[in-house]
Amino acid sequence: MKLLIADDHQLFLDGLSLLIQTLLPEAKLQRAHSYSDIESKSDEEFDAIIIDLNMPGMRGTSSVRRFAKRYNGRVLVLSSSESLIEQQECIAAGAWGFISKGSDRQQLIQELSRFIDNRLNPQSQSDTTSNQPRKDSINLTNRQKQVLLAVADGLTNKQIAAQLHISENTVKKHLIYLFSVFKASTRSECIQKARTENLL
Repeated sequence: MKLLIADDHQLFLDGLSLLIQTLLPEAKLQRAHSYSDIESKSDEEFDAIIIDLNMPGMRGTSSVRRFAKRYNGRVLVLSSSESLIEQQECIAAGAWGFISKGSDRQQLIQELSRFIDNRLNPQSQSDTTSNQPRKDSINLTNRQKQVLLAVADGLTNKQIAAQLHISENTVKKHLIYLFSVFKASTRSECIQKARTENLL
């Protein structure tokens, strides 16, 4: 299994590489630091890529769309941004998922594990039938479930923050993760998909 990881921040790249090697010891990792670095490896075959949306040379979602097409959707986007709109645009451009660099370690591990299980592990896909609920494949923390329930109740970010005694910024991070998990572009779509998964 061959994986390309692209990020222009060496410290983050090193940490991410170690984390992926822990989750997927058999993976062969290659690194890139810019859009041109990725393009220089276009003749090589990769099972998937993880890319920083804001590294040098990237052209936003147009670059995401290009890579999503090249790698059949096996693209996970990283960004220091916590914008839900940006996350939605990346998913719409064909990316499998979106991770905010501000996510805590547990959320990062959750999303990377889902990416590996759903996009890089054919066995896990063949064991799941199309009409079978994927409840076991989506694991939410208690806090994520609380945020999800609050969204289902129609609460705003400010109201959720007050109810759970957390900052609005933290609420936003949880929403970015939930939107990515359920491949949703709106709150109502997120709730609808969560109900389909029997998580509400």
